[in-house]
Amino acid sequence: MTATNAYIASNDRSARLGAAMMVKTVLLGCSIMMSGNLFAQSNENSTTATEDTRPLEGKTAASDFEDIVVTARRRSEAAQDVPVTISAVSGEELKSRQITDFSEVQFLVPTLRVSAGTSGRQSANFSLRGLRSNGVVLYFNEVPVSSDAANRALYDLQNIQVLKGPQGTLFGTNTTAGAILIQPARPTHQTEGFVELQAGNRDMIGGQAMFNVPLTDSLSLRAAGQFKKRAGLTKYVSNIPGPTLRNQDSEDYSSFRISLLFDPVEGFENLLTIDRFYADEEPSYKKITAISPCPDTPSIGQLLTLGACKYRPPLTTTLGLPSFEQFFATESKLGPFETANPYQGRSLTDSWGATNITSFALNDQITIKNIFGYWHLKANRTSDGDGTIFDSLQSNYISKTRHVSNEVQVQADISRLKLIVGAYYSNDRVDGGNFFRSAAPGPLDPIVRDTTNIDENKAIFAQATYAVTDRLNVTAGARYTWQTKDVRSVDFTGGRCSFPATNPAVDIVTCTFRASVEFREPSWTFGLDYNVAPNILVYGTARRGFNGGGVNTTPPVPYDTEKLDDIEIGAKSEFRLGGVPIRANISAFRSKYSGIQRRITAFVDNVPAAYIRNASAAKVQGIEIQGDIHLGQLDFSASGTYLDAKYTNFQTELAPGQFADLTANALAQAPKYTGSVTAAYHVPIDAKVAERLTASVTWSYQSVIYFEDFNQLDATLNNRIDPFNTQSAFSIWNAQLSASNVLGTGFGVQAFIKNIANKLYAVSKSNALGSFGFATSIWGEPRTYGVAINYRF
Repeated sequence: MTATNAYIASNDRSARLGAAMMVKTVLLGCSIMMSGNLFAQSNENSTTATEDTRPLEGKTAASDFEDIVVTARRRSEAAQDVPVTISAVSGEELKSRQITDFSEVQFLVPTLRVSAGTSGRQSANFSLRGLRSNGVVLYFNEVPVSSDAANRALYDLQNIQVLKGPQGTLFGTNTTAGAILIQPARPTHQTEGFVELQAGNRDMIGGQAMFNVPLTDSLSLRAAGQFKKRAGLTKYVSNIPGPTLRNQDSEDYSSFRISLLFDPVEGFENLLTIDRFYADEEPSYKKITAISPCPDTPSIGQLLTLGACKYRPPLTTTLGLPSFEQFFATESKLGPFETANPYQGRSLTDSWGATNITSFALNDQITIKNIFGYWHLKANRTSDGDGTIFDSLQSNYISKTRHVSNEVQVQADISRLKLIVGAYYSNDRVDGGNFFRSAAPGPLDPIVRDTTNIDENKAIFAQATYAVTDRLNVTAGARYTWQTKDVRSVDFTGGRCSFPATNPAVDIVTCTFRASVEFREPSWTFGLDYNVAPNILVYGTARRGFNGGGVNTTPPVPYDTEKLDDIEIGAKSEFRLGGVPIRANISAFRSKYSGIQRRITAFVDNVPAAYIRNASAAKVQGIEIQGDIHLGQLDFSASGTYLDAKYTNFQTELAPGQFADLTANALAQAPKYTGSVTAAYHVPIDAKVAERLTASVTWSYQSVIYFEDFNQLDATLNNRIDPFNTQSAFSIWNAQLSASNVLGTGFGVQAFIKNIANKLYAVSKSNALGSFGFATSIWGEPRTYGVAINYRF
């Protein structure tokens, strides 16, 4: 057994009253079964930094729980009043848990999964309810934003809102899976601030700070920032010579945010926010976990691409290196966070952005709102795809991304009608160059690609909610989108043009591909919600969302849109049982997913080619439960999900001309069961010692997850689950102990430990055994712990 496998093995061990009582009983039963909204732990010593002081709409009764203000319907409402599944995490909750990126948020939000992106942990791929690709869109201050910039900007926030299901009616970018709204804290009209410093194992140091000051009676400034440094998780333990022998998978980033709130008269305000993120670090390390042996009589293709065939004597003898198989044997004896590979990757990210939100109330009923967004991101990523000393799969990707968008809304609140109408425009441009070495030397050395993608969206939308009675509301909305995608690409392999001369979209003289496609699609929503009793809401909604199609640089050139038709029913409730406050929410959903866009990687004339095809259809259904309980000094928060996400018709092309029926495969990034329970005890303590002393522990569970869609019925594996694309079920334990206003000084202290059991689990896996002859994994962070000291004023 290898050291890695041993590590894995060791860690795997009445009418109205009657209706109201019936709903209470059902919801209580659910909360007991999987006893949430993630409880936003109140912090009596917190400033108003995370509060939205704008008036709430729709609150019907007093609550025993803290209201988290959300903007799921583009207006400020309590999360419990919104008839859709929302998981909201307050900014104070993020601080109390020392959460710095979405890889940790995923263990608290039902059906949210975050896997490592192309540059590893430094970027992130999101999925919700088993739906991924472009189906999940991040919004920062109501503007769609790249995950590369926003994934680790989780400081000084009002909250994070995770909206489940299609959100294409009210949000600018088309989504099928959901939207994640990152709401930064707004400036306030008082002088306040905080400073926090952190230190921990693996040479971790970090800090956050915020300062808020009113400049005049109508102008307030808020400035916040953070930094973090951490040594590489993967230790270099060999003496093989290399360029710069540093540990891999480090963190070294900084970010700041400046906001100006101008509200000279009642009914008018302008909020300008400027933010920047910069990181220069070693990317997540891809640990090689398996190889394919070289056959006794290899084919020409295997000699060109299969590592064990290519990297053996006499080539390796000439280079003074061990063979591919010898290196893997050495690597297998090392631990999961050790390597004999001296190859050094680098991940450089530099982004800045600006959002400007202007709101003007014409009268008590009509408000005009304009949302402008701009951001620019530069990235330079050098990565090693095989985890060896050889050039089996090395790449250097340099890109520049620019986003500009503007949205105009008119909101009306007239008697029983709440209406929003608007128009949206966005233009995204990505210029990227990729230098790609694959099994060099040979005809694949090197691959040079230079591509420009332009994505333009125009949309008009309207949504209305009408109160039929004081208890019954009807909501209907629609959006129509015009989307245009332009692609220009230059692609050389081994000094020759990679495009076939027969491709009509290619200028073979300059080896330039050009194509443009346009899509026009509607999206819509319809729903009913009914207040059975104060603080008990039941609802049902039907929605459609879509992702526009696009262009492949290899035939077939265009691919079509993917669509999702979704039905959701649910209930949100707050009540007391035996004097104990309980919040219990439950929802069930069923989605029909068609025209699914999936990336296929295959070899064409011994050259790797990636293109997108529309898989036929899938069914996604499940149940989500969230709950909170207050038991005196003890608070419980819990969530759980059941998810059934499978292809109902999946005929795919494994390689040009080689088709496979993968119907009944599970969708990747869609675990069947997830759960999380947090217990927080507020220790009684003399106020002279500390204003508040809290100890909390969180348990999170995830069942089996697949990283690729080819999992259960892959013919090449004789209908066995592919272990090199699968993460088995696992649990994570985290704990915190915090004290505020210690000895009346204004200082607070917190101790934290994450992944207490040091569980080994993968955040990404890749199986290239059949092509390049290896499989790799990126492991989740091992046990980390530390201390934070803060001061508030």
